[in-house]
Amino acid sequence: MASVILASADDGILEELESQLIRAKRAHSRATSWDELLRQMCNAQTQLVLVDGSLPGLDAQLLSQLAASLDHKPELRSVGAATPPLKPARKLPLLLTHLRSGRIQSGESARELRLLGLGRDTATVLGQAARATLPVYISGERGSGKKRIAYRVHELSGRGGSILEHKLGTGLKLEGPPGTVLVKSPQLDALGALIDLAATCEANEWQLIAISRRRPPPALAIWRSLRLVPLRERQDELRSLALLYLERHRHRMRLPRRRFDRALWALMRRHRWTRNAQELEAFVVQALLATQGPVIAAAALNPRVRELVEPQADAELLAHTEGFEELVEQRLRSVVDQLEQHTGLGLYKLVIQATERALVRLTLSRTGGDQKAAAKLLGVARNTLHSKAVRLGLRQ
Repeated sequence: MASVILASADDGILEELESQLIRAKRAHSRATSWDELLRQMCNAQTQLVLVDGSLPGLDAQLLSQLAASLDHKPELRSVGAATPPLKPARKLPLLLTHLRSGRIQSGESARELRLLGLGRDTATVLGQAARATLPVYISGERGSGKKRIAYRVHELSGRGGSILEHKLGTGLKLEGPPGTVLVKSPQLDALGALIDLAATCEANEWQLIAISRRRPPPALAIWRSLRLVPLRERQDELRSLALLYLERHRHRMRLPRRRFDRALWALMRRHRWTRNAQELEAFVVQALLATQGPVIAAAALNPRVRELVEPQADAELLAHTEGFEELVEQRLRSVVDQLEQHTGLGLYKLVIQATERALVRLTLSRTGGDQKAAAKLLGVARNTLHSKAVRLGLRQ
């Protein structure tokens, strides 16, 4: 599909521009009417539109608004008759070179966003969040790209102001044109402050976005919620994301083409990627730096790099503990919701003691009451385990 559109009914202009595009080896198409121009512009492959001001039916202002609304945002330039507000297309070869490098970077960023766990309709989901009048809550594991998503929502919102990263409990002044306030990892005990901030943002026409590893609590049920699916649950996207990072950093390092061998792909598919896209990108960089030839082979990798994705002896155990925090949060949610503000229950101490008691009791049962073996499993000193067992009432 053509990346450049020539919009003109003048054969002389078309022939002159086409000769330059052919020399530049750029795919292009003609649009000789206003309706045809609009239809072709909506194609996601379009990067540049060269518009003749004498094109019948041309509305340059409307055309600019349409280009700005499209996800791929084609660049508009005026040729032939002057066409404000479009910029003139002087030095076309230089423009094409600049456009190519810029679009590669822009297209790569867009593809990465589509592979961060929001599903196939990422563009639609982000667009809806950007247009939402309600605050947005983005949740996902460590390294999943929550902040990237937040900044993209801000860009799509069209707000003229900046994005401000704010820490709850500190002062905040909403000055200048409306923008976005970003709150990272709000604590459960600060929900009141977060809700108050949402009201302040709404009153000043700012958007509020919160990002967290936790799922949104019930108090924020009316917010627009986006959940990033962990990378280990998206095997079909793992390969695409890994290849994207491979090409990105190969270009930056000015290296020839590289590819992963089958053995390394197998290791990467089995790895759990607990830090998601962030961990995957870091591994790809390490693999590139550790490889000289065209094939990044698992067997030839430096052991320090290969062990980043090799199965560990305790991998299965770690897999069982990954959702522990979320499980505990779900069980405690109803208790915390019913907790009176001035109660003397001492819930923190109660929960910590109950958790410790269950863990110590299960570990001692596992070792048949052998405190030395239990202490080794728990990773604590034997005297520490002994004192805990006495304090928790577990020692006969």
